[in-house]
Amino acid sequence: MDLSMRMPLLIPAIPCILAISISATVQASNTYIVNQTGNNNMAMGDQSDPTVTNNLIVQTQNGDNNTAEAEQIINSSDGVIIQTQIGDGNLANASQEDSTGTTLTTLQVGNTNEVTSSMLGDSNNTNFVSQTGEINFAETVNFNSSLNSTNIVQVGTDNQSAASHFNNSNNNSIFISQDGSENIGSASASLNTDNTTSVVLQTGSLNNGGISQFDNSDFMTSTVIQNGTDNLGGGAVIQTVVLVVLLLIRSGTQTLGAQANLTVHKATRFPSK
Repeated sequence: MDLSMRMPLLIPAIPCILAISISATVQASNTYIVNQTGNNNMAMGDQSDPTVTNNLIVQTQNGDNNTAEAEQIINSSDGVIIQTQIGDGNLANASQEDSTGTTLTTLQVGNTNEVTSSMLGDSNNTNFVSQTGEINFAETVNFNSSLNSTNIVQVGTDNQSAASHFNNSNNNSIFISQDGSENIGSASASLNTDNTTSVVLQTGSLNNGGISQFDNSDFMTSTVIQNGTDNLGGGAVIQTVVLVVLLLIRSGTQTLGAQANLTVHKATRFPSK
């Protein structure tokens, strides 16, 4: 690999490093740092695009058979991607495209966790994913969005969560926290949606909470909070919606939530239990 015009990889001399695999393409103004401890870990970074400047990628792997992939492409500048994997068999993918001043952080503690995070056309965003346990899955997407904050925290086994900001969404915040087993949490704000706050908080087992917001919707607040076992949440707002509130708050076992497929123009509230 020709490093004559590229920043050097900064890899500490740790005696217990085994079977290092590193693939890097870095332009001169960018920095790519890899720390690996363990066996059969793979780290890949791409900062090769000449339009990509002043970016940082830091990948830390402590364990075996972990894979971390990061790319900063097409007019991305002043961005930071930090991927930390502690355990075995974890997978992390991160991408920043046409972004300025964005931070994307992934922390995986456990085994067989998977994270996919993408930022496209974003500015001044913070995207944080933390997973503790085994077989957790998290996926976040920001597209053409500004001043968004996405936080996903999962503790347990077989949790899944997905959060999306899409197409010219501004001032949005999605927070998903799951503590237990086999929880599924999903929040989405799409297509010209502004000033949206979506919260999914689940504690227990076999919970399912979902929120969706579509089409030119403004000033929306969505909340799903579940405490118990075998709960099922829901929520959907379709078409042009202004000033909408969706709430589903409850605790207990084996309860069903409300599901809306609406065209509304005023505040709407789910029943709570």
